[in-house]
Amino acid sequence: MQEILRDIISTVPQGYFFDSHFVIEKLAEEYPKVYESEVPKDNLASYHSVLARRIKQLPGSLVEQKEEKSWSKNINGNYSECVLWRRVVQSS
Repeated sequence: MQEILRDIISTVPQGYFFDSHFVIEKLAEEYPKVYESEVPKDNLASYHSVLARRIKQLPGSLVEQKEEKSWSKNINGNYSECVLWRRVVQSS
């Protein structure tokens, strides 16, 4: 799963912000079998917090968690708060 998360986040341009809802949406779109096998249908919110922790475990050279939160549409079509991230700028 960490490799998939790394692949998804690597599509975000360096220096740009994104949120956990973006990662979940991309996971469901691009890796539907993984998403379906990973996500417990009866406790989606709990899984999303697990996913945020997994993103946080990625190397600091890829992503940093921001103190601020994001407000965006979740996979169920509802707006809710989620973790805000920034794709780290790689020095050349």
